[in-house]
Amino acid sequence: MSLPRTLRSPLLLIAALSFAPAGCADGIIGVDDDDDVPGDDDDAAETPLFDQASGTVEYAMSYNDGALEGEECVETYGLSSVDATEQATTELARLQEACPGCGALFQGFFNDIDVECAGGPDLPEDNFLSFDLTVEGVATMWWKADGDWIELGSGTIDFDEVVIEVEDPDTGGWGGWGGNSTNDDPCAGFGNRCRWDGLYINHLDLGSTDRPEE
Repeated sequence: MSLPRTLRSPLLLIAALSFAPAGCADGIIGVDDDDDVPGDDDDAAETPLFDQASGTVEYAMSYNDGALEGEECVETYGLSSVDATEQATTELARLQEACPGCGALFQGFFNDIDVECAGGPDLPEDNFLSFDLTVEGVATMWWKADGDWIELGSGTIDFDEVVIEVEDPDTGGWGGWGGNSTNDDPCAGFGNRCRWDGLYINHLDLGSTDRPEE
């Protein structure tokens, strides 16, 4: 998913929070006990229990050339996951070579739940992700789709919630190709090919920490 290029074309992520993806039964199955047991420990609010990763990913597109120049479009995807830490030991070892501070490995699933934009990303059906929590109050997201583990970005933890933004700028290319470019309708035809600057906005729930009472 850099998030943008690696994450986009080869794979599209995330099964919606209540969605059970098609490939899940044949995948790694873990334990998700999110919010099953209410916590009465005083440390619960200070030390979140990160036992899952779920939420939404928005891909915001600002078209800068072609038939849609000046327009914006946002695709939204749902993400759910299972804890694959104990089952995927080989992949966990690869992860920890790149990120020694990553202690849990999740297998995530994506599905599109809103809007289809011209040239929008193709997130993978499934992927691996993890979070480095070694900096207090901060979650750094690590991601692996087709290639190596990469560090995507960081966000401040608000109890068990975090927002992580990853820029996907148009890098240009030869002629009308390269970078963020598409000839999908309505961008087909001479002079209509569209380009855009993109932004991934990850809204994630990383655990089962009880939120404070209102």
